[in-house]
Amino acid sequence: MVLGSFQACFINVSAFEVMLDYTARLIDTKVEAIDEIVTCNIINDADELNSAIGTNKIFMKELATAKRKGFYKEEGFLENLTHEVVGNKHGNLQFNDDKTIKIINDKNYIKELLIFLNEKRVTTLVLKKLQDVSGNLTDRENVTS
Repeated sequence: MVLGSFQACFINVSAFEVMLDYTARLIDTKVEAIDEIVTCNIINDADELNSAIGTNKIFMKELATAKRKGFYKEEGFLENLTHEVVGNKHGNLQFNDDKTIKIINDKNYIKELLIFLNEKRVTTLVLKKLQDVSGNLTDRENVTS
């Protein structure tokens, strides 16, 4: 509807409020996940990771998924990750002297960190190619035919 030189704009208030609540939950989950990752000695600088992720909803959703799946809590996670990145050259992450993951405020670096935290860098079964997966992985060991 056009009113003179102004256009009428209608906002669905309840949908807008739900979106605001969703964003607030993402921010809360981001803080919780970062605290867990620090507690697990995966990183040592919560403020740096919090700043690097900022309000990027894609990054916050990936971090929320990492928190839910909790791969970083498994025994040997950091050692295996370090071996794959440093030893096998399967990534560009950097590590601090205390062997925690160094945080660099760079979009591509944080994206790669989240890929590793979500265990989404895989080697394909048939062609043995190293690939990053978008979407969810299905645990084939627990699938019944």
